[in-house]
Amino acid sequence: MDVLDFPLSRLCYAAHTEDAVEVTRAGFAAWVGRQIDPKTRSDANLDGRLRAFKLQIKYAAGNGEPTPGGDTRNWPAMDEMRPLTYLDEPIATPWALLDSKTARPPEEQARPYHEVAAATVFRAAHSRAQLYEQVVAFWHDHFNVLASDDKRIGCALPSYDRDAIRPHALGNFRDLLESVAKSPAMLIYLSNASSRAGAANENYARELMELHTLGRDAYLNDRYDRWRDVPGASDGAPQGYIDEDVYEAARAFTGWAIENGQRLDGATELPRTGKVIYIGKANSLRNRVRSYFRKARHLDMKTLLLRSEIFDFEYVITASEREALNLEANLVRKHKPEYNQFLRHSYGSLLELQTQYLFLWIWDILIKT
Repeated sequence: MDVLDFPLSRLCYAAHTEDAVEVTRAGFAAWVGRQIDPKTRSDANLDGRLRAFKLQIKYAAGNGEPTPGGDTRNWPAMDEMRPLTYLDEPIATPWALLDSKTARPPEEQARPYHEVAAATVFRAAHSRAQLYEQVVAFWHDHFNVLASDDKRIGCALPSYDRDAIRPHALGNFRDLLESVAKSPAMLIYLSNASSRAGAANENYARELMELHTLGRDAYLNDRYDRWRDVPGASDGAPQGYIDEDVYEAARAFTGWAIENGQRLDGATELPRTGKVIYIGKANSLRNRVRSYFRKARHLDMKTLLLRSEIFDFEYVITASEREALNLEANLVRKHKPEYNQFLRHSYGSLLELQTQYLFLWIWDILIKT
C-alpha cells in the first residue's frame, strides 16, 4: 500500500488522483487545510452535476379506494427518471405531500428523503471536499433521525441536511446543537414537537444530555434529585447530570411545535407548513411576573409586558419560537436584579430557583439574541 493511501482512504470516500498529487506536492497538512476551507465546499461544477442528476421513481396505479381524508387513490402508474427537486426547496414544499385531503402514492411521500440519500452518495463520489462530506456523515450519525419510520421526518430531511447539519458541520458545536434542536426532523423524532407543560416529554431532554452532549458516563442515576451530591455542583461546575436535570430541561423545552394544521382553540388553526413555532399557554409564572412589575411600577417593563402579545392572549402563536422566547429573555436581562428579587419572593425552594436559571441557560445556548 502506498504511504498516501491509508490517510486518504480514511478521510475520503473517493480519493482522486489529484488528491494524491496535492499531498505529495504540498504536504498532508496543506491538503487538510484546503479540505476544511469553505471555498472548497463551493463547487459550481458539483452543483451543476447534481442538478442534472436524475433518480428513478416507480409505482403502480392507484386502486381507486377511498382515503381517510376523503380523496380516492386514483393516481396513474409512474416510471420515470426525475431530477432531485426537493433538495433546495423550503420545508413547506415537501410538507405539502403529507396533506391528507389529497391521495398520494407512498413513493411520492418518501421522495424527499430518497433524494437526500441519493445526493449524499453523489457528493461522496464526486465532491472535491471529501473530508467535509465525511464530517457531514459523522454529524448525521451523531444527531440521528429515522426518516424511514415517519413520513414527517422524511419530508423534513432535506431541510435537516441542508439547514441544520451541513452549514455547521465544520463550525461551532453550539451553533450546530442549536440548529439541530430547532429542526423539525429532530423535534418529531424525539417527540419534542408534542411536549407540553404539565406532562413534558423527556425524550429530547434525555437524549440531549446522554447522547448529544454530556454522554452516558456523566449520568449519575443514583443521585436523582440530590444535586448537592454531584461532584463540583457546589462550586458551579458540576461533573455530571441527574434525573432532575432531565425533568427540568424537558419542562424548559415545552411549547416548541410544528405548524401542521393543529387546532389550538375554537378560532385558531395553524397552517400546514412544517415550520417550527413556539406555542405557550399563559402560565402562572408569567402572570406573577406581570403582577409583580405592575405593583413595583417598573414602567419600561410594564409597558413592554402589556403591549406584548405573549401576555395579551391565552396562547402564544408567533412566526417562530425565537420571537416569544427572546422577548422574555431580553426583559429578564434588562431587569435582572428585580427579576432575581421576584424569583426569591415567589419560589420557596432552591430547586425552583434553579429551574428558572435553567430556562435562562437554555435561552442563552439555544435561542441566541
